[in-house]
Amino acid sequence: MREHGGDTLAQAMTEAEWQSLTDPGLMLTYLNRVYHLDDKRITDRKLRLFACACCRRIWHLLDDASCRAAVETAERYADGEASGSELETARAAAWDAAWDSSWSAFPPAWAATPNVHEAAAKAAETARQGTLVGEHVEQAHLLQEIFGHLFSPLTADPSSLRKTESVVSVAGEIYASRAFARMPALGDALMEAGCDNEGVLAHCHSQREHVRGCWVVDLIVGR
Repeated sequence: MREHGGDTLAQAMTEAEWQSLTDPGLMLTYLNRVYHLDDKRITDRKLRLFACACCRRIWHLLDDASCRAAVETAERYADGEASGSELETARAAAWDAAWDSSWSAFPPAWAATPNVHEAAAKAAETARQGTLVGEHVEQAHLLQEIFGHLFSPLTADPSSLRKTESVVSVAGEIYASRAFARMPALGDALMEAGCDNEGVLAHCHSQREHVRGCWVVDLIVGR
C-alpha cells in the first residue's frame, strides 16, 4: 500500500506499513474490507473491544454511571456474557446521558451500538474530541495491540503457550482483572515454560498500552 486512496486498501499491505500507521480511521477502513472478505483474523469481538478500549482511555471523564455501564456491558457482550437486549438497554441509557451531558458521553453510547463497525469507528472518532493532541496515535497503537501482526502473523502454536499452570493462570488473571501491569510477568512465565517466540515475548515486555483483546493474551486464554 503506497497511497491512501480507497482502491489501494484492497491491495496487500505490508507488516511494516501496518505497524507504522498512525491513522485509526484508515486502519479501520482496511480492517473492515478484510472483514468483509471473511478473514477470520478480524472478528466482531476484537472490533468491539477496540471501541471499548478507546472509551477506557477517557474513563476519568465518564462521570455518568450509565456511560461506564455501557462500556462494561459492551465488553461483556463482546465476550458473549451479555445479551443483545442488555446491550440495547445500556446503549439507550448512555445516549440519554449523552444528550444531557458533555461530548465524553458519546463514545460509550457508540461503543454499545449494535453495528460493530459503526461502534468501532464512531467510538474512536468521538473519543478523540476534546482529548490531548496525539490521541489518534494512541488509538492506532490499540489496533496494533488487538490485531497483532496481521501480515506476518506471530501466532505461536497456542498449545505451546499453555505449557504450565503459571502461564495460564497469569494470563487469565490479566484478562479477568485488567491487570495489564503484569504483562512482563506473563512474558517471564512464558520464557520459563520454554517459549522462544520473539514476537510474543517482545509484546509482553512492550511499554505500549495493553488492553482486553491483546493478541498474546487471547492466544493463551483461547479467545
